Amino acid sequence: MRASGGIVLAGLCVLAALSGTIRCGAQVAAAGSTLADCPVDLQPPAFEVAAVTPVAEKDRGAAKIGQYGLPTFDMHGVSLSLLLTFSFDVRAENFIGAPHGLDNAVFDVQVKSANDIPLTYEALKPRMQQMLEQRFCLKAHTGTRDVSGYALVAAKGGAKLTPAHESVERGSAYIMQDELSATNVDMGVLASMLASPAGRPVKDQTGLKGKYDIKLQFAPATDAESTLPSIFTAVKEQLGLELRPAQVSVTTLIVEHVNLTATEN
Repeated sequence: MRASGGIVLAGLCVLAALSGTIRCGAQVAAAGSTLADCPVDLQPPAFEVAAVTPVAEKDRGAAKIGQYGLPTFDMHGVSLSLLLTFSFDVRAENFIGAPHGLDNAVFDVQVKSANDIPLTYEALKPRMQQMLEQRFCLKAHTGTRDVSGYALVAAKGGAKLTPAHESVERGSAYIMQDELSATNVDMGVLASMLASPAGRPVKDQTGLKGKYDIKLQFAPATDAESTLPSIFTAVKEQLGLELRPAQVSVTTLIVEHVNLTATEN
């Protein structure tokens, strides 16, 4: 998942302020639900502009996530599963009751805040959740459970991290098969990123404050012939940190209902 410079998408549509209810078309209920349609009580729109455009299978490529901190924000080629993960900060394996097909429903999303409010990640989350409620008839709530994972701690000898440059206001990050790179991120973000190559949830227990620039190279879990170190060795040698097995509390997303198609722009 790449989170660097954004892609400008066409076809913006103003999401007008609405009250009352709407009825959503093309209903696909979550497992165990028999809802034929899904009335949603609408509050004022989460965004001044919100365009959600389905992406045909032939046009799909790598998912791309735009830059935080601007009044506009876009996501290109993202699945509904990734939209839920992004909006609730919950990994897909911790969805409960979600229907099949979340990974096959792919969209381009472009939004603009009202009054040019900077869309940081923390500002985006509640707005994206509200948009999912309005456009996908989402009905869901979060919970917690304890699972086997890793605690991210400082290794013996201390951390070897590069403080972020003070002039950089916005962070960026991406994870590739054998590399993790980020600028201007805190340890909580790093822990979340490490969950993918580590294969289990990671919680920050370093006690380190501030933001850092990170570059980490490691062997893909599926490549036994790689000359790069394992993710665990790489974290210790390159960052001066350590991934220790631990029981960690993770957030779950209990999905009661969601459509696999969005209402029209």
